Amino acid sequence: MSLLELVRLEANQVRTGIEMVHGVPVHRLRGRLLPLVYLSRELRLAEGISPAAKSDDAINIVVLQADDRQFGLVVDTINDTEEIVVKPLRKQLKTVKTFAGSSVMGDGKVALILDVLGLAQRAGVVTEARDRSLAEKSAEVVDQAEKKQNFLLFAGPGDARMAIPLDALARLEEFPVEQVEISGSQWVTQYRGQILPLIRLDVVMESADRNCTVCRPRPSPVRTLFRCWC
Repeated sequence: MSLLELVRLEANQVRTGIEMVHGVPVHRLRGRLLPLVYLSRELRLAEGISPAAKSDDAINIVVLQADDRQFGLVVDTINDTEEIVVKPLRKQLKTVKTFAGSSVMGDGKVALILDVLGLAQRAGVVTEARDRSLAEKSAEVVDQAEKKQNFLLFAGPGDARMAIPLDALARLEEFPVEQVEISGSQWVTQYRGQILPLIRLDVVMESADRNCTVCRPRPSPVRTLFRCWC
């Protein structure tokens, strides 16, 4: 009942089909960002392996529904559908949120049944903090429903997709590399007879990540570009 659809990304689609948003892998499914959860990681079978470590291989994504949230579960292979009898876990394992039960298969092997909601909570896809945050913003969303805001999209460090509101933009300019200078610790360039300070986004974000000591709440869309979000 939790399974919505199956998605397979071939090897040549993995690089463009999976994006990183604040260090979280996502897949753009029909224009909607779908957070990805790697089953091998949640079961601690592949500690320390990054999502891009196997970018040369095809990826199987099981799209699941947990409460009102959808997320993609990345699994090794897809086998088949089968009707089984699910037995509840013993009371000693009731505190393990990852599994909802077990079943004995036809070949005598025991198959553990995943708890979709528990898996989503364990991976941080569904959290009480986010639910409270969405509830607090619901009134604001209703007010802004009929208002549209235009953004300038651009590629940031590491080909990350970023944006800034167009109403904060004065103009777009291109400068030759030889026209850029360093004055003290500040990057500058000559612009219309004045000194124009420059901010290198890669340097700012690297500094923010290095100086981050605690995880901060989700920042606003503009501050996302300049603050570390763990």
